[in-house]
Formats: sequence, structure tokens, C-alpha cells
Amino acid sequence: MKFPHHHFRAAGFLLFLSAVLSCSIYRYSPVRIAREVDFPYRYKASSLPGKTSSPRLKESITVKKKRFFTRMVSFSPVAHLNNRAVDLAVTGKFREASVLFTEVLREGETPAAMNNIGIIYEIFRDREKAFEMYSRACIIEPHNGKFRYNMLSFLETDGHEKKVKKNGDVNKK
Repeated sequence: MKFPHHHFRAAGFLLFLSAVLSCSIYRYSPVRIAREVDFPYRYKASSLPGKTSSPRLKESITVKKKRFFTRMVSFSPVAHLNNRAVDLAVTGKFREASVLFTEVLREGETPAAMNNIGIIYEIFRDREKAFEMYSRACIIEPHNGKFRYNMLSFLETDGHEKKVKKNGDVNKK
């Protein structure tokens, strides 16, 4: 039995389309994370003895770093749930977003959700879980530049905070 030539074209197109749709296609939403970093042995002038009777206040700086939440470009229920969580996260509803990202991860190892919940863990200052999620996302998709950026920026900020706490001054090496 012979098949018409156009059947092979249609089958080839469907195979190509399924391959494209199975690939991870993302859009990114940048956010800025602000953190207070305390200097352990430096105090504001107004808190020094003789200046006021208020307790001594540690001096701190604010570290702001950009992170990229990841939206999945797909019509799957997992992608829809992930994208709803990103919408919540970019409006500052981090607890609600973390619940949805956790649901996405229950469905399977989704690198986008791992990256996203890594940001949430970082915001909540759970460094171990943030590192774990960023690492897993980077291992599954090592060529994703935004995942790598979030991971490296996290490590840089984490190391910066440790250096500040150890040395007491940002400028010391």
C-alpha cells in the first residue's frame, strides 16, 4: 500500500512540532531583592555613648541584587500553575507563590520552578534550600543563562555577607 507524499510531510511536521513543544521555552520576570547586611562592630554615630540614651544600633547597608523569575511558555497545567506563582511572586506575595511552586515541584523536576522557589528561599533567608534549588535547576539545564546568573549572584551575595560579618567592613579583602 502506497501513501501519498503529503502524508509524510504532515507526519514530519507533527514530529517537528512535538519536538519543539517538548523543549523548555521560558520568559523571564526580573525582580530586585533588597537585604540589610549588618556590620558587627560598627555603630551609627547617634548610638555612641554620650550622643543619646538610645540603645546602640548596628550600622548596616542594603544590598540589592537582581533575580529572574521564570515563566514557562506552554499550555500544560504545570506551566499554568508555575506562571500563576510567578505572578504572585512579582507582586510580593511570596508565601502564596511558594505554595504553588511546591505544588509544581510535586508534579516533577521542573527547572523553572526550582529556580523560582530558590529565589523565594533566598528572600526568606533559607540559604541551604536556596542553594539546593538553584543547583538542581543549573544541573538539569546547564546552558540556561538566567538560572546560572541567579545561582552565581546568590553565591556572590552570600559570600559578600559572610565577608562583611567576618571582617566588619565591606572594603576589606
